[in-house]
Amino acid sequence: INNTSAIVIDVENNTLLSYIGNIPNQNGKFSYVDINQSPRSYGSLLKPLLYAYALEKGYFLSEELVADIPTNIGDFQPMNFDKKFRGAVPLSQMVTQSLNVPAVRTLNYIGLQEFYHFLKTIQLDYLDKGADHYGLSLILGGGETNLWSLARMYKGLAQSTLGYINAFGSVQYLMNKKKKVATLRYQPIQ
Repeated sequence: INNTSAIVIDVENNTLLSYIGNIPNQNGKFSYVDINQSPRSYGSLLKPLLYAYALEKGYFLSEELVADIPTNIGDFQPMNFDKKFRGAVPLSQMVTQSLNVPAVRTLNYIGLQEFYHFLKTIQLDYLDKGADHYGLSLILGGGETNLWSLARMYKGLAQSTLGYINAFGSVQYLMNKKKKVATLRYQPIQ
């Protein structure tokens, strides 16, 4: 392994405990790159957020059935990773089995523009081309973001289930070994 990164957040205290952008390695390629800030496809990592959004807004109940059947929406034909269909599945199964077809159908039902606007509201970085650019593949990793944004997103999911106000707000500080508090405000180099 030539490159690695990690982010550890204390959800209850909204504290960044560890931030490793890469490993210093003279032989490692691109070891100077902060991987936490580098945009990458997020794959299926937005499915839990779509699930939570659908429940919170009252579009679905957790065990409400969603069709996992061959689907054509315009010229888009989503497929599950195993190329199989399961018929009617509970919405929760969309997340636990990472099913693409029910995720796309759920996003289509909720509305691409509405969910995209929500992603912008919680400041998911690098989604800057407009909802129509990404289309329904938005839920399948059709866009990019970075690990820092994803960590904040999952922190927000955890905090919202605990009843926190402004759960998707930023992580305000990090504590170093000397117990000094510093503000972490990443600004990409233009």
